[in-house]
Amino acid sequence: MNATLITAAIALGAVISPAITTWINNHFKLKYMDHEEASKNQEFLQSIQEKQQLDSKNQISHIKTIYEKYASYTSTVIATNRKEKLDEQSEYFGLIQLYLPQDLLSDVQNVQNSIINKDDEMNKTMEQTSNLFLNVLPRLNDEVAKLQALPKQSANR
Repeated sequence: MNATLITAAIALGAVISPAITTWINNHFKLKYMDHEEASKNQEFLQSIQEKQQLDSKNQISHIKTIYEKYASYTSTVIATNRKEKLDEQSEYFGLIQLYLPQDLLSDVQNVQNSIINKDDEMNKTMEQTSNLFLNVLPRLNDEVAKLQALPKQSANR
């Protein structure tokens, strides 16, 4: 009876052992796959965040360039009265309107109107245009400073 019991235990162990081994292997394989999938998801989310930050930096750089070109061309047109620069200045005037805050927009439009109407009473209008632009310029500079602060704020989050 002892020999039969031992034989039965060995036979039972031979049948159960592969099943238990398979179950344990599958259990840890699923855990590993879940961990690997979570890791891939984490990497994917991180790459999306990096892309968004890069897009944000590129957008900020683009807006900053528009502000700077507008200021440059406007000051050139006012100071030199060069009609050939008016095309470039007008192009950046159109672009800058897309990004300016509302309170600054009307002042920039006044500068543009003054530039366009500059032919009448040239010296008086030129001085007025210059004064209007000099009032707008520090506020444009503030807007550029705000833009430059944005990437630092999002990096601190």
